[in-house]
Amino acid sequence: MYADYRGTVKIRVKSSRSMLLSKVLYVLKLSVNLLLSKKVCSYRNITGTFNNKTMSFFCENKKIMEA
Repeated sequence: MYADYRGTVKIRVKSSRSMLLSKVLYVLKLSVNLLLSKKVCSYRNITGTFNNKTMSFFCENKKIMEA
């Protein structure tokens, strides 16, 4: 699998705030979005929790994103 482009994306989270992730890879024929939790958690003071069905991200103890 090869990436067609690399750039920066803006993710809008639950609280209407947004975050920029840099060095994001775009794979043209990939039909899903892949999110590297380590990359998200490296942004400011975001933490994550995971189980076998969901992952949640928190900023200052407020849930900002769930998948």
